[in-house]
Amino acid sequence: MSNKILLEISNFCETCSSHENCPEEECVLYRIEKIILKGEKDEK
Repeated sequence: MSNKILLEISNFCETCSSHENCPEEECVLYRIEKIILKGEKDEK
C-alpha cells in the first residue's frame, strides 16, 4: 500500500506547477512521503 501511495505522490509531483521550486516543508504530499518513509525505516 505504501508503495502505491509513494508512486501517486511521485506522479503528481512530476506534473506539479511548483516542481522546479518546490516549497518542500509547505507541501502536504512531501510531508506524507516523509512520514511513510520514516515508518518503513522504523519497521526494519
